[in-house]
Amino acid sequence: MRLVYTSDLHSDATAQNAALLPHLARRARSLAPDVFVIAGDLAETTAVVERSLACFAATAPRRLYVAGNHDLFVEDATATSRDKHDRLLPAACARTGFEYLGTAPAWVGDIAFVGTTGWYDYAFRDESAAVADAQYRGGSWRGIRAFDRGHVLWPRTATTREPAGSHPASATGDWASDAEIHADLCARLEAQLATAARARAIVAVCHVLPFAELVVRGAFGPVAFHDAYLGSATIGAILRRDPRVVAVVTGHLHRPADVWVGGLRVVARPVGTLRQPDTDLDAVAAASLGVLEVP
Repeated sequence: MRLVYTSDLHSDATAQNAALLPHLARRARSLAPDVFVIAGDLAETTAVVERSLACFAATAPRRLYVAGNHDLFVEDATATSRDKHDRLLPAACARTGFEYLGTAPAWVGDIAFVGTTGWYDYAFRDESAAVADAQYRGGSWRGIRAFDRGHVLWPRTATTREPAGSHPASATGDWASDAEIHADLCARLEAQLATAARARAIVAVCHVLPFAELVVRGAFGPVAFHDAYLGSATIGAILRRDPRVVAVVTGHLHRPADVWVGGLRVVARPVGTLRQPDTDLDAVAAASLGVLEVP
């Protein structure tokens, strides 16, 4: 099975990101994939996510998408981030011929694809930075805010309460903390793995980083505070516990990767934010697509 993958298209970020989509679709189609995967961060509104997915209609017989953190940004008062995750984004996938990962496995023969946006357990923080746990939970340090604070609003489902200041900054309401969002999404991932009991092999698609081996210090600027929000070692541990997981596709960092973590091949081919008006879009498309052969 030939898998072609990409992530972090951010098609609403710049004119160059929007213009890249047909170049990326043509390049992906030329690679003749059996499965095409987008590992999150298409756009911040459901409408633009749907238009972006539609650009890839002819790329592969099977097309899979997992939401990124930016895809879960709230748009108005009518829908929470969990509404987007559970209802709006799956509906956009259904209308464009994509299969939505994050709620149930997708099957290609006896290979199961499981997916999660993933969230943050702060395991990848820079220990040399003088940042207290409370500042990570509060999403603010020295006037710098965590990227998702005030944008990802997830209703609380836990009966316990996190410490004061753990909910998203400047957002009214009783919203889930990072720890609660993380616990919810980890439980959903474990449920997908359990549902895939008959799988010969499993490919996981996780938007955030699941392994420390993928961390690049300072990738989002010199501010070490942001490193805590790169991903989750807990998610990596969940995936490594299941011997059927043979590969992991990830995103979020805006850095390509192809590494082995134990017996797992972990890959990423993100686009990132394109800011130069003279960008060679064909070259970007070629660099932003990876190929993985899954036996």
